Amino acid sequence: MKLRDLVRETSRSIGERKGRSLVASLGSTLGIATIVAVLGLSWTASNQISVRFDALLASVVYVEPASPLEDARLRNADLASLTEITGVIAAARTSVLGTRDASMRPVDGRVISVTPVVVGGDLTGALDLSVSEGRLWDSATIQPSTPPIAVLGKSVVSQLALPRFAGPFTIWVEGRPVTIIGYVEAGDVDPRVDGWVITPEANFDPSIWSNEGNTGILVRVTPGAGGSVAQQAPIALGPESPSSFVALAPPEPEILRRQVEGDTRLAFLVAAGVALVVGTLAIASAVMTSVVERTEQFGTRRALGAKRSDIVRLVLTESLTLGVLGGGAGCVLGLVVVLAFSAFLAWQPVFDVRLLPLAIGLGGLVGAIAGLLPAVQAGRVDPIRAMRRL
Repeated sequence: MKLRDLVRETSRSIGERKGRSLVASLGSTLGIATIVAVLGLSWTASNQISVRFDALLASVVYVEPASPLEDARLRNADLASLTEITGVIAAARTSVLGTRDASMRPVDGRVISVTPVVVGGDLTGALDLSVSEGRLWDSATIQPSTPPIAVLGKSVVSQLALPRFAGPFTIWVEGRPVTIIGYVEAGDVDPRVDGWVITPEANFDPSIWSNEGNTGILVRVTPGAGGSVAQQAPIALGPESPSSFVALAPPEPEILRRQVEGDTRLAFLVAAGVALVVGTLAIASAVMTSVVERTEQFGTRRALGAKRSDIVRLVLTESLTLGVLGGGAGCVLGLVVVLAFSAFLAWQPVFDVRLLPLAIGLGGLVGAIAGLLPAVQAGRVDPIRAMRRL
């Protein structure tokens, strides 16, 4: 059978069975669309992961005592020495204390549990918090003799059902008055800030807050400087005994990023593989049904001189054509899904235009594989038996 005749017969066969051809092609379309969508969403998600990692690239180093015996040394360490290290933006000492009971009224008020935190150093620079209402304390004006003051994280404000800040007011912590001078919100460095009641070191009153807690120094650094700052921080804090301190830097972002991106892409590709198998089976089922229905036609062709190979090529060409058509349609559908999903999440869509010819080729491959068994079955049709069924 010549190529021109093969193309004509394929077009006529597909045209005569538009509904069945559409169903068969739909299997390829959905399979390829899933693959294109999965790959596009994988690239888009990986790009979003990269953006997030770049934004938080090794920006914080945490220094803690090497042992409980060194806790006092850390509490008295000079934070100014850290700011001389290249790459350090700001540093603050934080002591997260045990929970305390707080209320708006000293006797019959609603009581909630709060986490008090004593902070010394550059509060806003190190913790990246923002003042939503009121103000922060001024290190030049706060003295040990000043009445106890604090600022509240937004979660504490919500739990106490506090109104908008109109000026300093008093809350009661373990039955003792504390003046609140503002509300704060957490930034990207430490989301726990929203649940804290923060008081300054210079104004610390152990009878209210207690001394039990974990003390550490949070050092905010320029992106990528975490490793070098972590090596120098213990020496800057205690040149005579740097082993008294342990500096913890975040994991290398490039390695972690590749791991997360690899895991994401692998999960997506597994789902795409499953969809491709389903699409292949759908085409194979539709083509096999078509072969069974056309047994008499194939028998007649054989009786008129057609070879087995002619029948096999005809069925394979039909299946291949359906796969190619489905691949093209699937690529377009997958691209629409990627654009819609990205727009919904406000992500930057990432799509490789080389997927279009790749999807069409993959669709053709799927069609050829799906049509292989039905084609062989059609080539085995016995013309004598087929003619008897007419």
